[in-house]
Amino acid sequence: MNKTSTKIILIIILLGLIGGRGYGYYRYREQKRIEYEMWLNETVTRYLANDRPQLTITDEEGNELSVVRGTEVQFKHNKVVDEEHPEKKEIVLNDTLYYVDESYLVDYLTQCVTEKQMFTERPEEVYKNGNMLEIAYSVNKNVPVEIIGFREINDDGTVDIYKVRTEAGEGYLYGDRYHLDYEYVERSLDGSRYAEHADDEGGEAKDIPYYPKNVKEGSDLVDIPGNVMPDVCKTLYLNGDAISYADDYIRLADTCGINAFVIDIKDGESIAYDSPTIKKYSPSSNEGINSYELFKNSVKKIKDAGYYIIARITVFKDDGFLKDHPETAITRNGKPYEFNWSNWPSIFNRLVWEYNVALGVEAVRDFGFNEIQFDYVRCPEYIPSGTDMKNTYNESRIEAVTKFVYYATEVLHREGAYVSVDVFGELVGGYVTQYGQYWCALSNAADVISSMPYPDHFNEWDYGLAIPWKQPYDLMWNWSYFARERQEETYYPARMRTWIQAYDSYKDGTYYGYDKVKAQIDALTDNGVNQGYMTWNGASDIDKYWDIKNAFN
Repeated sequence: MNKTSTKIILIIILLGLIGGRGYGYYRYREQKRIEYEMWLNETVTRYLANDRPQLTITDEEGNELSVVRGTEVQFKHNKVVDEEHPEKKEIVLNDTLYYVDESYLVDYLTQCVTEKQMFTERPEEVYKNGNMLEIAYSVNKNVPVEIIGFREINDDGTVDIYKVRTEAGEGYLYGDRYHLDYEYVERSLDGSRYAEHADDEGGEAKDIPYYPKNVKEGSDLVDIPGNVMPDVCKTLYLNGDAISYADDYIRLADTCGINAFVIDIKDGESIAYDSPTIKKYSPSSNEGINSYELFKNSVKKIKDAGYYIIARITVFKDDGFLKDHPETAITRNGKPYEFNWSNWPSIFNRLVWEYNVALGVEAVRDFGFNEIQFDYVRCPEYIPSGTDMKNTYNESRIEAVTKFVYYATEVLHREGAYVSVDVFGELVGGYVTQYGQYWCALSNAADVISSMPYPDHFNEWDYGLAIPWKQPYDLMWNWSYFARERQEETYYPARMRTWIQAYDSYKDGTYYGYDKVKAQIDALTDNGVNQGYMTWNGASDIDKYWDIKNAFN
């Protein structure tokens, strides 16, 4: 074969290769064109997104329709509505054509919440995880919060829970109390009306956070479906020992006007039952007085008999908890500070908060309690200078106590329970106490405020009475006058259900029978403090209860 023939063959081969590649490229371009045309004509599902709960779309006549973000729509890529505004896209919602800017269309539901930063509306607890109970850390109001995720979009377009990041770390916050702009119309209530109320080391009354309650028009309670609080709660107290005799107390209550029971869950180191929550947080605490099953069956008997049931939990007086968490104790000279024969966890420590509210959650979920009552929501009455309060966030005492109650209501309302708080009788004086209680703040935060004006806790000539505990009607009438004053000063007052003395006076043995117990109830009712009472008898002495039962009719 000569050189010319070889060249011709090579040229032919080369042309074939070039032609083959050209044809292949042609086929590739054609395939892509077909795919693009199919993509243009394809009807796909998209979702409406926004940084607000709702957005506006328009129909063919230009009528506007407000829809919530997260709404599913149908969309075609090749629908160009306006050549001058190609971003305007045609969508189909409920078989009707609408128009919307393409920037509001996203591929996935998880992309529908587009806000990147928000500001806290009030001081908040940031939760560790989506169970919205365990506290990671606290933030003040108007703190910038980076939004890094969310759990669900509610029916109105709001978010139920955000995943967030701040300088302190990641966590979770409820989505109903945040705003997008720093310059925001404040929803908190003005505390300046309390400026004249004295500060006794507990903090300034005017600086405490006050917030509206989510109550319906004409109601004084948050609406909790399926949980009806009696308008007047006539309540017997049962300690952890007494609950095992539930049948006897039901038999007693059925003979008189009693319609509710307050039952101990935790009273200092006295634990009513073998609680999984206590084992988790405080394994060194005492064993339960009752087994879990016995306690559950006893509570069920009372609930099944038609009684409203309240679980009582003491909070900031707890030696058992400090055995496992000594770092939470208030200390003096490097040692846990002892007062009233007990050491005290710090009111500022969020783990202490979490533990007690978790116990309340257990009481609601496992036993069906209607209400969780927190007692000892305070510091010791006397705190000498130099005591280390473990004040992590530089809060006043009343600020910390009030925030605890807000935290408890946030968690327990969502569990379906009301929250009550016990306070000393002296709070009707209108001042902030050294131990961190202030009537108007706690009444505004809780569902029920339960004061403890036991007659034998008063001194001679208190309220102008020579021996107050021998004059229970006059004493309680005078006391309730000031209680009503404090309620009138409160923006959103809680219900008032007052503890009454149902034991013989410890001062001089004055017998408290039917007449003196009835005198307390009558005085409260006659002076308009008529939303109920609870009988304080630490022993839950059933013989005493039988002796005074006619006072409850």
